[in-house]
Amino acid sequence: MAAPAARRLASRRLSRRVGWRFLAALAGAVVIVVVLGLALAGTYRPRWYHPAPVDRARLREDKAALVSLEEQISAALNAGREVRFELREDQLNRWLAARGEIWPELAADLGPFQQPQVLLRDGRIQVAARTRKGGLTVVAALTCSVDVTDDTLVLRYDAPRLGAIPAPRGWASGVLARLPAGSGVAVDQDAGAVAVDNDWVWPNGKRRCRLRELHIADGVATVVLEPLRAGPRLQ
Repeated sequence: MAAPAARRLASRRLSRRVGWRFLAALAGAVVIVVVLGLALAGTYRPRWYHPAPVDRARLREDKAALVSLEEQISAALNAGREVRFELREDQLNRWLAARGEIWPELAADLGPFQQPQVLLRDGRIQVAARTRKGGLTVVAALTCSVDVTDDTLVLRYDAPRLGAIPAPRGWASGVLARLPAGSGVAVDQDAGAVAVDNDWVWPNGKRRCRLRELHIADGVATVVLEPLRAGPRLQ
């Protein structure tokens, strides 16, 4: 009787070892699937994300368009007049793509972000770029609207996305707060908003100005700048 009992005990121990190994293997497989799923979701490329390449055939034309716009703004502000102009989505994206050719000193001005793209859609601005996160290259995207007052610009943004994965709002707040802005920046992570002083200095002539209007339609932003009185910028 002792031998059969010993065999049954050994069999139960073997079954438990096999069972634990199976569960461990299953858990490992689940972890691998989850990690791969997160990696694939993180590296997901939105269908609308198609950053413009440097269009060398149009580079001279794009440079001339930028110079013409700068001269238009300078002439108006330095004469004490407001200036109204349009920014087309396709032109903005070509300028962004060729920024290293147009402004060599600003070739790396976007820090960790590469291949930026801007979309203008029915009152909202959508921006996206490639960046590195956790060893992966992902497409970071953010959609925002801009409220304009005499003293402040308020950017209200939705939760950002890294690939197909929603990112914490605090991640976007930290990024936006580090971007060059006016004389002051205030971040409200809970509300998903960044407030910037609406007080700028136009480089040509060092003329203080502010954004008076910003209207965004499909593919076009209409901008109105107006000069401010001479004197120090608001603090």
